[in-house]
Amino acid sequence: MSDQRAEVQDALFDWIDAVLKENGFPCEVVWDDTGGVRPKPPFVSLQMIGGSRSSFPWKSRVDPNTGERKARFDMRKTVSIHCWGERCMERLDEIADSISSDKYRRMLRKRGLVVAAITDAVLSAEDRANGTESHGYFDIAVTYIRVVSEEVGWIERVAIKSNLIADTEISLGNRKEEQNG
Repeated sequence: MSDQRAEVQDALFDWIDAVLKENGFPCEVVWDDTGGVRPKPPFVSLQMIGGSRSSFPWKSRVDPNTGERKARFDMRKTVSIHCWGERCMERLDEIADSISSDKYRRMLRKRGLVVAAITDAVLSAEDRANGTESHGYFDIAVTYIRVVSEEVGWIERVAIKSNLIADTEISLGNRKEEQNG
């Protein structure tokens, strides 16, 4: 998992944890892909279930000092938010309602995320060994920018062979060296 994916997951976790605690619904929040022990209900589980990226990223100019160029991809990920146990739909409603709150939108925006879409919550009952358990979920689409750096380098020497002019060699030194030299 890339560092940026972990940052996105941390931001989503912090947002949902804050919403639940600040609105009187404290419970454990976990990611489905951690492989840990299932918490006792009530709890909220999160899962990144897919997404897309722009196929043609914006690319910066090559930095003359480092030879690096940055590419920015518009990312869109679908995150499934599940709640298990008593009052699960109330917890999900608090999370869904928080998307329109300036406070929580700013919280996500500071971390580089925007919730772009949300589905309706669905309620179901899960059969468990100790009885039936309430379960509800909805999905959100989250957008963010992914920045990737690549070392392009630069051309230092070009040889030109021509019948019109004498053979010439041109040296294109590092701009930093030329400025200091």
